[in-house]
This record gives sequence, C-alpha cells and structure tokens, in this order.
Amino acid sequence: MSKTIATLPHQPVQPKSFGSHFSPCAILIGLFASGEWRWMKRDMNEYKLGRVSYVMTLVWNALAWHHTQLVY
Repeated sequence: MSKTIATLPHQPVQPKSFGSHFSPCAILIGLFASGEWRWMKRDMNEYKLGRVSYVMTLVWNALAWHHTQLVY
C-alpha cells in the first residue's frame, strides 16, 4: 500500500480551484451572518414570475458563474 501511495503524483491545489470552493462558503456565511437571508422569502414572494422562477434564476446564475470561473 505504501508503494502505491508513494507513486501517486502530488499536485498542489490550484488557486482557481481553491477560490471556486472557498467563495461560495464565504458568501453563504456572509448571507447568514448579516441576516439578509430573512429578506429572501419576501423577495421570492414579490418576484413577478413566481417562486419557482425566482429559485431557478438564483440556481442557474450561480451555476453559470461557477462554470465561467472554473473555465476562464
């Protein structure tokens, strides 16, 4: 087993990859620490296209941003 582990290449964590995993965590911590998450229900209810569209917009924007940060 130790021979197998010794032959595996050691690659440093890529800065872009680390940032793409750290940033969402920092954003969520800030969202909950500031108390701004309490306003999201009101925003969701006032969104003219409906609650499902609101959530889908948030999710797809987050995924698109995450993808562009990893690719470029």
